[in-house]
Amino acid sequence: MADGDGLTLGSVNMSTQQTHLQRDGAPLIAFSVANLDGDGIIGASTSDGIGVQGTSDSGTGLRGATNTGDGVVGITQGGEESAGVRGTAQIGRAAGVVGEAESGSGVLGLSDLHGVTGATPGGIGVLGYSGHSTGVYGQSDGPDDFNSAGVRGVSVYGNGVIGSSAEGWAGLFVGPVFVDGDLAVSGSIGTAAAGRVMPAEWIGRADLVDGHAVVGLEPGGAARFGTEYHVFVTPEADCAGLYVSARREDAFEVRELRRGRSSVAFSYRVVAPSADRPARRAIPRTTPAVAAEGRPPDPAEGMGAVLADRLRQRGAGRG
Repeated sequence: MADGDGLTLGSVNMSTQQTHLQRDGAPLIAFSVANLDGDGIIGASTSDGIGVQGTSDSGTGLRGATNTGDGVVGITQGGEESAGVRGTAQIGRAAGVVGEAESGSGVLGLSDLHGVTGATPGGIGVLGYSGHSTGVYGQSDGPDDFNSAGVRGVSVYGNGVIGSSAEGWAGLFVGPVFVDGDLAVSGSIGTAAAGRVMPAEWIGRADLVDGHAVVGLEPGGAARFGTEYHVFVTPEADCAGLYVSARREDAFEVRELRRGRSSVAFSYRVVAPSADRPARRAIPRTTPAVAAEGRPPDPAEGMGAVLADRLRQRGAGRG
Protein backbone atom coordinates (compact mmCIF):
# COMPACT_ATOMS: atom_id res chain seq x y z
CA MET A 1 0.00 0.00 0.00
CA ALA A 2 1.50 3.29 -1.05
CA ASP A 3 1.08 6.73 0.45
CA GLY A 4 -2.14 8.31 -0.76
CA ASP A 5 -4.05 5.03 -1.20
CA GLY A 6 -7.37 4.48 0.61
CA LEU A 7 -7.74 2.41 3.75
CA THR A 8 -8.63 -1.22 3.15
CA LEU A 9 -10.60 -3.06 5.83
CA GLY A 10 -9.54 -6.61 6.63
CA SER A 11 -5.92 -6.04 5.57
CA VAL A 12 -2.73 -4.44 6.84
CA ASN A 13 -2.47 -0.75 5.91
CA MET A 14 1.03 0.75 6.11
CA SER A 15 2.28 4.25 5.41
CA THR A 16 5.34 6.36 6.07
CA GLN A 17 3.26 9.54 6.41
CA GLN A 18 0.64 10.68 8.91
CA THR A 19 -3.01 9.84 8.22
CA HIS A 20 -5.37 12.65 9.26
CA LEU A 21 -9.18 12.52 9.35
CA GLN A 22 -11.12 15.74 9.85
CA ARG A 23 -14.83 16.41 9.87
CA ASP A 24 -16.28 19.92 9.68
CA GLY A 25 -19.81 20.89 10.55
CA ALA A 26 -22.17 19.65 13.26
CA PRO A 27 -20.63 18.12 16.41
CA LEU A 28 -20.90 14.50 15.28
CA ILE A 29 -18.43 11.64 15.38
CA ALA A 30 -15.75 11.87 12.70
CA PHE A 31 -14.56 8.27 12.93
CA SER A 32 -16.34 5.28 14.43
CA VAL A 33 -15.24 1.66 14.61
CA ALA A 34 -17.32 -1.22 15.96
CA ASN A 35 -16.38 -4.86 16.40
CA LEU A 36 -19.09 -7.27 17.46
CA ASP A 37 -16.72 -9.92 18.78
CA GLY A 38 -13.33 -8.34 19.49
CA ASP A 39 -11.41 -5.13 19.90
CA GLY A 40 -12.65 -2.01 18.17
CA ILE A 41 -9.30 -0.25 17.88
CA ILE A 42 -5.80 -1.35 18.86
CA GLY A 43 -3.02 1.18 18.82
CA ALA A 44 0.56 -0.05 18.99
CA SER A 45 3.97 1.57 18.86
CA THR A 46 7.26 -0.30 18.57
CA SER A 47 9.30 2.75 19.59
CA ASP A 48 8.90 5.42 22.27
CA GLY A 49 5.84 6.81 20.51
CA ILE A 50 2.17 6.68 21.50
CA GLY A 51 -0.05 3.84 20.35
CA VAL A 52 -3.29 5.85 20.54
CA GLN A 53 -3.52 9.58 21.23
CA GLY A 54 -6.62 11.68 21.62
CA THR A 55 -6.62 15.47 21.83
CA SER A 56 -9.33 18.06 22.28
CA ASP A 57 -9.46 21.84 22.73
CA SER A 58 -12.26 21.73 25.31
CA GLY A 59 -13.93 18.33 25.29
CA THR A 60 -12.70 14.79 25.89
CA GLY A 61 -9.53 13.78 24.09
CA LEU A 62 -10.07 10.05 24.33
CA ARG A 63 -13.07 8.18 25.71
CA GLY A 64 -13.82 4.54 26.26
CA ALA A 65 -17.34 3.29 26.98
CA THR A 66 -18.79 -0.14 27.65
CA ASN A 67 -22.02 -1.64 28.95
CA THR A 68 -20.49 -4.45 31.02
CA GLY A 69 -16.70 -4.49 30.57
CA ASP A 70 -13.88 -2.01 30.99
CA GLY A 71 -14.11 1.35 29.24
CA VAL A 72 -10.34 1.75 28.96
CA VAL A 73 -7.65 -0.85 29.67
CA GLY A 74 -3.99 0.02 29.89
CA ILE A 75 -1.31 -2.67 30.05
CA THR A 76 2.43 -2.34 30.39
CA GLN A 77 5.21 -4.91 30.61
CA GLY A 78 7.92 -2.35 31.21
CA GLY A 79 9.92 -1.49 34.30
CA GLU A 80 9.10 0.42 37.48
CA GLU A 81 8.74 3.74 35.64
CA SER A 82 6.16 2.38 33.20
CA ALA A 83 2.41 2.75 33.63
CA GLY A 84 -0.57 0.99 32.13
CA VAL A 85 -2.47 4.28 32.16
CA ARG A 86 -0.79 7.62 32.80
CA GLY A 87 -2.44 10.98 33.31
CA THR A 88 -0.53 14.26 33.31
CA ALA A 89 -1.75 17.74 34.21
CA GLN A 90 0.45 20.67 33.16
CA ILE A 91 -1.64 23.67 34.24
CA GLY A 92 -2.42 24.88 37.76
CA ARG A 93 -4.20 22.42 40.05
CA ALA A 94 -5.74 20.36 37.29
CA ALA A 95 -5.89 16.61 37.88
CA GLY A 96 -3.80 14.14 35.96
CA VAL A 97 -6.39 11.40 36.45
CA VAL A 98 -10.01 11.78 37.60
CA GLY A 99 -12.18 8.80 38.45
CA GLU A 100 -15.94 9.17 39.05
CA ALA A 101 -18.54 6.64 40.12
CA GLU A 102 -22.24 6.90 40.91
CA SER A 103 -22.10 4.59 43.94
CA GLY A 104 -18.85 2.63 43.73
CA SER A 105 -15.23 3.70 43.95
CA GLY A 106 -14.04 6.68 41.92
CA VAL A 107 -10.56 5.15 41.79
CA LEU A 108 -9.78 1.54 42.71
CA GLY A 109 -6.25 0.25 43.04
CA LEU A 110 -5.55 -3.49 43.32
CA SER A 111 -2.10 -4.92 43.89
CA ASP A 112 -0.22 -7.59 45.83
CA LEU A 113 2.07 -4.79 47.08
CA HIS A 114 0.47 -1.31 47.10
CA GLY A 115 -3.11 -0.77 46.00
CA VAL A 116 -2.66 2.99 45.65
CA THR A 117 0.67 4.85 45.74
CA GLY A 118 1.02 8.62 45.90
CA ALA A 119 4.41 10.31 45.67
CA THR A 120 5.52 13.94 45.55
CA PRO A 121 8.90 15.65 46.11
CA GLY A 122 7.47 18.38 48.33
CA GLY A 123 3.68 18.27 48.46
CA ILE A 124 1.15 15.73 49.70
CA GLY A 125 1.47 12.15 48.50
CA VAL A 126 -2.18 11.22 49.03
CA LEU A 127 -4.94 13.72 49.83
CA GLY A 128 -8.42 12.65 50.89
CA TYR A 129 -11.35 15.05 51.27
CA SER A 130 -14.94 14.63 52.38
CA GLY A 131 -17.61 17.26 52.85
CA HIS A 132 -19.41 15.47 55.69
CA SER A 133 -17.67 12.16 56.37
CA THR A 134 -14.16 10.69 56.55
CA GLY A 135 -11.43 12.19 54.37
CA VAL A 136 -9.15 9.14 54.50
CA TYR A 137 -10.31 5.73 55.74
CA GLY A 138 -8.08 2.75 56.30
CA GLN A 139 -9.09 -0.76 57.31
CA SER A 140 -7.06 -3.90 57.94
CA ASP A 141 -8.39 -7.44 58.42
CA GLY A 142 -4.97 -8.88 59.22
CA PRO A 143 -3.89 -10.69 62.40
CA ASP A 144 -3.50 -8.96 65.76
CA ASP A 145 0.13 -7.89 65.47
CA PHE A 146 2.24 -4.82 64.66
CA ASN A 147 2.21 -5.59 60.93
CA SER A 148 -1.55 -5.06 60.60
CA ALA A 149 -2.82 -1.48 60.73
CA GLY A 150 -5.75 0.35 59.21
CA VAL A 151 -3.58 3.47 58.90
CA ARG A 152 0.18 3.55 59.48
CA GLY A 153 2.39 6.62 59.67
CA VAL A 154 6.19 6.30 59.39
CA SER A 155 8.81 9.03 59.38
CA VAL A 156 12.61 9.01 59.66
CA TYR A 157 13.03 12.47 61.21
CA GLY A 158 9.61 14.14 61.22
CA ASN A 159 6.26 13.15 62.66
CA GLY A 160 4.77 9.79 61.74
CA VAL A 161 1.20 11.02 62.22
CA ILE A 162 -0.10 14.57 62.81
CA GLY A 163 -3.67 15.26 63.83
CA SER A 164 -5.05 18.78 64.20
CA SER A 165 -8.50 20.23 64.72
CA ALA A 166 -9.84 23.73 65.27
CA GLU A 167 -12.94 22.66 67.22
CA GLY A 168 -12.92 18.90 67.78
CA TRP A 169 -10.34 16.44 69.09
CA ALA A 170 -7.03 16.26 67.25
CA GLY A 171 -6.98 12.51 68.03
CA LEU A 172 -9.77 10.16 69.08
CA PHE A 173 -9.16 6.55 70.12
CA VAL A 174 -11.99 4.08 70.72
CA GLY A 175 -10.46 1.15 72.60
CA PRO A 176 -7.19 0.43 74.44
CA VAL A 177 -4.15 2.54 73.55
CA PHE A 178 -0.58 1.19 73.63
CA VAL A 179 2.51 3.41 73.49
CA ASP A 180 5.89 1.76 72.87
CA GLY A 181 8.27 4.59 73.74
CA ASP A 182 8.32 7.90 75.56
CA LEU A 183 5.15 9.98 75.91
CA ALA A 184 5.56 13.76 75.99
CA VAL A 185 2.61 16.01 76.82
CA SER A 186 2.65 19.79 76.47
CA GLY A 187 -0.51 20.58 78.42
CA SER A 188 -2.78 19.05 81.01
CA ILE A 189 -3.93 15.45 81.16
CA GLY A 190 -7.50 14.71 82.12
CA THR A 191 -9.94 11.81 82.13
CA ALA A 192 -13.21 12.27 80.28
CA ALA A 193 -16.16 10.71 82.11
CA ALA A 194 -19.89 11.32 81.63
CA GLY A 195 -19.24 14.46 79.61
CA ARG A 196 -16.93 15.93 82.28
CA VAL A 197 -13.18 16.02 82.74
CA MET A 198 -11.59 15.00 86.02
CA PRO A 199 -9.05 17.39 87.54
CA ALA A 200 -5.67 17.54 85.85
CA GLU A 201 -2.62 17.36 88.10
CA TRP A 202 1.17 17.75 88.16
CA ILE A 203 3.61 16.51 90.77
CA GLY A 204 7.20 17.47 91.53
CA ARG A 205 9.90 18.20 94.09
CA ALA A 206 11.54 21.47 95.18
CA ASP A 207 13.80 22.83 97.93
CA LEU A 208 12.91 25.16 100.75
CA VAL A 209 15.81 27.54 101.48
CA ASP A 210 15.75 29.61 104.68
CA GLY A 211 12.06 28.92 105.04
CA HIS A 212 11.03 30.09 101.54
CA ALA A 213 10.68 28.63 98.02
CA VAL A 214 9.29 29.77 94.67
CA VAL A 215 8.17 27.03 92.28
CA GLY A 216 7.67 28.04 88.65
CA LEU A 217 4.87 26.71 86.45
CA GLU A 218 5.41 25.80 82.81
CA PRO A 219 3.18 27.70 80.35
CA GLY A 220 1.78 24.40 79.04
CA GLY A 221 0.96 23.14 82.54
CA ALA A 222 -1.13 24.50 85.39
CA ALA A 223 -0.35 28.05 84.29
CA ARG A 224 -3.03 27.56 81.63
CA PHE A 225 -5.64 27.80 84.38
CA GLY A 226 -4.48 31.16 85.74
CA THR A 227 -4.63 31.06 89.55
CA GLU A 228 -7.51 28.56 89.63
CA TYR A 229 -5.44 25.64 90.91
CA HIS A 230 -4.69 23.95 94.24
CA VAL A 231 -1.26 23.14 95.67
CA PHE A 232 -0.53 20.41 98.23
CA VAL A 233 2.94 20.36 99.81
CA THR A 234 4.63 17.67 101.93
CA PRO A 235 7.98 18.27 103.68
CA GLU A 236 10.57 15.50 103.31
CA ALA A 237 12.44 16.38 106.51
CA ASP A 238 11.68 17.72 110.00
CA CYS A 239 10.40 21.30 110.09
CA ALA A 240 7.59 23.35 111.61
CA GLY A 241 5.35 22.62 108.60
CA LEU A 242 4.75 24.23 105.21
CA TYR A 243 2.01 26.30 103.64
CA VAL A 244 1.34 27.98 100.26
CA SER A 245 1.71 31.69 100.76
CA ALA A 246 0.93 32.88 97.21
CA ARG A 247 -0.39 31.57 93.91
CA ARG A 248 0.37 33.32 90.65
CA GLU A 249 -0.16 32.38 87.00
CA ASP A 250 3.51 31.58 86.54
CA ALA A 251 4.53 30.29 89.99
CA PHE A 252 3.52 29.62 93.59
CA GLU A 253 5.36 30.34 96.86
CA VAL A 254 5.87 28.04 99.83
CA ARG A 255 6.88 29.14 103.34
CA GLU A 256 7.54 27.44 106.65
CA LEU A 257 5.03 27.82 109.48
CA ARG A 258 5.77 30.07 112.46
CA ARG A 259 8.25 32.05 110.37
CA GLY A 260 10.65 29.15 110.37
CA ARG A 261 13.98 29.30 108.51
CA SER A 262 14.49 25.63 107.70
CA SER A 263 16.12 24.37 104.49
CA VAL A 264 14.46 21.11 103.50
CA ALA A 265 13.23 19.34 100.37
CA PHE A 266 9.49 19.00 99.82
CA SER A 267 7.11 17.35 97.37
CA TYR A 268 4.19 19.17 95.79
CA ARG A 269 1.05 18.26 93.91
CA VAL A 270 -0.72 20.82 91.74
CA VAL A 271 -4.35 20.16 90.83
CA ALA A 272 -6.32 22.18 88.27
CA PRO A 273 -10.03 21.84 89.10
CA SER A 274 -11.53 21.40 85.63
CA ALA A 275 -14.37 19.02 86.55
CA ASP A 276 -16.97 21.74 86.05
CA ARG A 277 -15.95 22.38 82.46
CA PRO A 278 -17.24 20.59 79.34
CA ALA A 279 -15.07 17.70 78.22
CA ARG A 280 -14.22 19.24 74.84
CA ARG A 281 -12.93 22.47 76.38
CA ALA A 282 -11.53 21.49 79.77
CA ILE A 283 -8.37 19.87 78.40
CA PRO A 284 -6.24 22.63 76.86
CA ARG A 285 -4.93 21.90 73.41
CA THR A 286 -1.70 23.65 72.47
CA THR A 287 0.40 23.71 69.32
CA PRO A 288 4.18 24.17 69.08
CA ALA A 289 5.23 27.80 69.49
CA VAL A 290 6.11 28.61 65.88
CA ALA A 291 5.84 32.15 64.57
CA ALA A 292 3.34 32.59 61.76
CA GLU A 293 6.01 33.84 59.38
CA GLY A 294 8.16 30.82 60.24
CA ARG A 295 5.55 28.22 59.35
CA PRO A 296 6.09 26.31 56.10
CA PRO A 297 3.32 26.76 53.53
CA ASP A 298 0.55 24.18 53.73
CA PRO A 299 0.54 22.21 50.45
CA ALA A 300 -3.13 21.33 50.98
CA GLU A 301 -4.26 24.89 51.63
CA GLY A 302 -7.26 25.61 49.47
CA MET A 303 -7.55 22.05 48.17
CA GLY A 304 -10.62 21.39 50.33
CA ALA A 305 -12.45 24.21 48.54
CA VAL A 306 -11.25 22.97 45.15
CA LEU A 307 -12.45 19.42 45.79
CA ALA A 308 -15.74 20.62 47.29
CA ASP A 309 -16.36 22.71 44.18
CA ARG A 310 -15.74 19.67 41.98
CA LEU A 311 -18.24 17.65 43.99
CA ARG A 312 -20.83 20.41 43.62
CA GLN A 313 -20.23 20.62 39.87
CA ARG A 314 -20.61 16.86 39.58
CA GLY A 315 -23.90 16.99 41.47
CA ALA A 316 -25.17 19.80 39.27
CA GLY A 317 -24.22 17.81 36.17
CA ARG A 318 -26.40 14.92 37.31
CA GLY A 319 -29.40 17.19 37.72
